Amino acid sequence: MNSKYLIVILNGPSKVGKTTIADKLCGTMSHPYGILNGRHFICWHMKMIEPVRDAVMAMFSLDPYTFEDKKDVPILINDMTPRHAVIAADICIRRALGAGYLGEILSVEIRQSLHKSTSFLHDNPWNIFIVDAGVKAEVDVLRHNFTKHVKVLHVYRDGLDFNDSRHYIEPAEAVVENAIGQLNATVDKILLFINGWMEGLSDQGDNRITTGVPETSEIDQPQS
Repeated sequence: MNSKYLIVILNGPSKVGKTTIADKLCGTMSHPYGILNGRHFICWHMKMIEPVRDAVMAMFSLDPYTFEDKKDVPILINDMTPRHAVIAADICIRRALGAGYLGEILSVEIRQSLHKSTSFLHDNPWNIFIVDAGVKAEVDVLRHNFTKHVKVLHVYRDGLDFNDSRHYIEPAEAVVENAIGQLNATVDKILLFINGWMEGLSDQGDNRITTGVPETSEIDQPQS
């Protein structure tokens, strides 16, 4: 199993450019490979809210393009927008499954990805998971399951702040200001942080007690 991995939490309010940053870091799904300071890596963009979004799209027969194009347009019942439908569904599910349920779901996906990861073109690449999260309970689950491999990165943009139940998660390992028109500079700064985190984890070596990556037999067991 590949134990060289990072989980980078992009933590910031709506419209600060988290998705754009993640897409820039990971490239397209057909080319998620890169080299950073001599280290080969595979980058994965994993959206914490995706299971809820998929449920809302299925409920209202929305395709992904329509959802993204009209997520702030009141096209659903009672003049609700797709974004607000996701928020409402998330609140209801949290009451039933607990505040950190999305962290548990994502942990299963990450473990499965690490278990199935192969070298493909490169020898033992790093797996870098880029995740958008703004709920402490979700991040706490990831920190519990993956310990020092989880890094929280605050993303700011002047004039923007949270207007929902999400918030900045503390402590954060890094902070960037994603000013309009400065995407490349922002991504370069994040790559420097990622390089430093990889170096730090490489110095620690492969220690299964601290990585939080279970043995193969544990991965296949139910996690919830």
